Amino acid sequence: MRIRLPSSAFRRRSAAFWPVRVIAAPRRTRSRWEGRIVSLTGATDGFPTMEEAKADGLFHPNCTHRIEYLDEDETAAALTERDKRLGRDKRLGRDKPDEAGGEEQPPEQPKKAKADEAGEAHKSYTGFEAINRKIREISSSVKNDISLPAEIKALDLRPIVAEHGPLDDMRAIQANATDTNCAFCTIAMEARARGLDALSKKVRLEDIVADLNLSVVSWEPESCFTDAKMLECDKETHEEAQKWFSDATSSFGDGGRGILLLEWLSGKRHAVSILHRDGETFVLDSQNQKVSSAEYLRRCIPNSIRVFRTDNLELTGRAGSALVAPTK
Repeated sequence: MRIRLPSSAFRRRSAAFWPVRVIAAPRRTRSRWEGRIVSLTGATDGFPTMEEAKADGLFHPNCTHRIEYLDEDETAAALTERDKRLGRDKRLGRDKPDEAGGEEQPPEQPKKAKADEAGEAHKSYTGFEAINRKIREISSSVKNDISLPAEIKALDLRPIVAEHGPLDDMRAIQANATDTNCAFCTIAMEARARGLDALSKKVRLEDIVADLNLSVVSWEPESCFTDAKMLECDKETHEEAQKWFSDATSSFGDGGRGILLLEWLSGKRHAVSILHRDGETFVLDSQNQKVSSAEYLRRCIPNSIRVFRTDNLELTGRAGSALVAPTK
């Protein structure tokens, strides 16, 4: 068996969660596995495993086939196609997707297309509108005289006088959202939930690298809160990770807020806000203006998930590095 390695940018991620494609060597031989996408360890749901392929005769002695890793776009396309296939299986009453045995299936050939890292899990959650209205109604009772460190007072942030909910706050933050300030957006969401008219600071990657405070905020947003208690997921499958996430955030109680940190299958990291309300946890991606359920986690590495609660904590001086006042 020969393996074509991906570029070093992609090697950072564990191969256990990386689907691969079986391809032919120059000395061409035929196999019904050729062109199919398989999971090396079985950790990626919805794909046949390498062990199943071997049991079916692939990679026999002197076999000239090999595998190649999919790049970021191909991985996103393959996972999207997998979800469509699993949806069809469910509608047809099948317990699981087609296995390697039985009638031969046509090879999976995902189209190379630019895809959002969160794929189909990145959908607008329309049911959240009702919750947004509920929070709007009580927003006027939020105290604006909260204890603030000097670094935040120096920003001269004004109180939010109008009724506002999480969706309103996300729309306000959109004005300053950039490709590199996801963690800053979560801090701005927290400041606004406390009644402060704040936006996230616009930063470039070179700004984060050059400034220690910005770097710490970007990689460790928990440093912007007093005594943050980080919860870390140790699950290996997406189903287990989703259940862990739901259980962990349910402990926040109704109205509890937090921040979710994760790593995409591509190796990129991301930070989003979370809100537990009416028995469900919502993922609020203010950088990309999306609201999702726990299905959002199906595009990340399961054991990369970390969450911490924020609504019961105070902001630290470092949070001031993530915030700016709106332009008057």
